[in-house]
Amino acid sequence: MFSDGERRRAYVPLAKVTRYLPCLDNGPEAAAKAAFFVRFGFDPRRPEDLIVALQRPATENSIREIWSDEWGLHFEVEGPLLTPDGRAPKTRTSWMQAHERMSPPRLITAFPI
Repeated sequence: MFSDGERRRAYVPLAKVTRYLPCLDNGPEAAAKAAFFVRFGFDPRRPEDLIVALQRPATENSIREIWSDEWGLHFEVEGPLLTPDGRAPKTRTSWMQAHERMSPPRLITAFPI
């Protein structure tokens, strides 16, 4: 299982925010995610705002599901995403920690629900 300490170490890779989530021209699914984040005030030129907002659910919301696969141990949380425009849409974030558990959990995906 994931301890509070492990969840507090969860991180969002900068590349996830700068190359994937805010890409309006990266396929229909990525474009829909990008449009969602932009609609709530996130600016691709300020990736740190989205990083901070995405990290918060990993530590503040209850774990919805835990599973393991060949890449590592995963957990998923749902809850409000605090946005620059003050709204808090419900989102789901998925995190993974490599099996050796030496590295902190990292964001795999985030999407509105």
